[in-house]
Amino acid sequence: MIKEAIINHVTVRAFSRISNRDVIAKLLFTARMYRLGVMIALECLEKNIPMKECMFKIKHFVPNQKYAHACYERAREMYKSAKRRGRKVNELRQWLMFESIGDKLDKGNRNIRLSSPDEVEVVVFTENYGIERIRMPIKPLKTHGETVRELYELGSGKLLGYNARCIIRDYSRGKALVEFQFTVPVELYLKYRRVYDKPRGRNIGGIDWNSDRANLAIVSPKGELLDHKTWRFPEVTSHGYSRTARRTRQSQILSEIMDYCYHHGCSVVVFEDPDIIKTRRCTKNATANRKITKWTKREASQMFILKALRYGLRPVFVNPSYTSRLAKLIAKDIGLDRHTASAYILALEYLGLNPKEVYQNLQRP
Repeated sequence: MIKEAIINHVTVRAFSRISNRDVIAKLLFTARMYRLGVMIALECLEKNIPMKECMFKIKHFVPNQKYAHACYERAREMYKSAKRRGRKVNELRQWLMFESIGDKLDKGNRNIRLSSPDEVEVVVFTENYGIERIRMPIKPLKTHGETVRELYELGSGKLLGYNARCIIRDYSRGKALVEFQFTVPVELYLKYRRVYDKPRGRNIGGIDWNSDRANLAIVSPKGELLDHKTWRFPEVTSHGYSRTARRTRQSQILSEIMDYCYHHGCSVVVFEDPDIIKTRRCTKNATANRKITKWTKREASQMFILKALRYGLRPVFVNPSYTSRLAKLIAKDIGLDRHTASAYILALEYLGLNPKEVYQNLQRP
């Protein structure tokens, strides 16, 4: 089954370092009230309570319509995800964050609004459940500076609404690191981040992604294996390797893969469908268990779409069922390892060809 890999919005980030204790206290209180609102919404969804009654209960602790609505939407997404996997939402992580749904009539966002490209205006709660607006300076990431500037212009002109999120990453008595995330349309993001506009050829690149390696197989439109390459990054599954460093390394590898595909005439890149990938269970091997718990294929799938669009390539998801089994059978005969053979089969699945028949008609590479 072939599925178009579509992404509509991208998250851009900015950071703020705060040394005002009063501001830090208000942000923490707002985040805790937001978390409480999400917990109330989850209980209502478990008991099938109507949305109006649920919103009434949330507003007892979250006295803001936009924040309360965001609590309900966040809880509904978590509830649907848990039901789809056959699990229950037992408890929430101890995260400190709050978010608000945007609207272009509110100059982009009513509660977390860009007052300038270098400043954000946030609605926070006080200890007596009052509402106050505070302004904080922000510093966008270097790659997101131009996007944030245009986002501010479109929002202040009531031309675009954007969802916004405030995350308290680290705090102490006298200082805190706060991250702001803004959701922008993918077209606006690619306007400043696109590397290439059009592909150079018609080849297909199949990508087999694993926790510590990535395999690429480039196939012609007729199904001929033209080239293959392997990237290894075992350090990401080692002890003490942070999640941020792992995602950074993951992004670098995907950029190298897309650049390699572009310069080798690819117009389509194929990835395993993350909705069909089965859940892996832990084993008695400690090393294997560590790799499973740090499995990054689902995280890589969203990044894969964005990277492909930046390099002017068309991202596609295919059904990976029985790909590994067939790769084990034909890997030695075609002179490849089983992971590269899996990438080769993914590309053939996109072409709609039977891998067994194609293998019999092809010469050894």
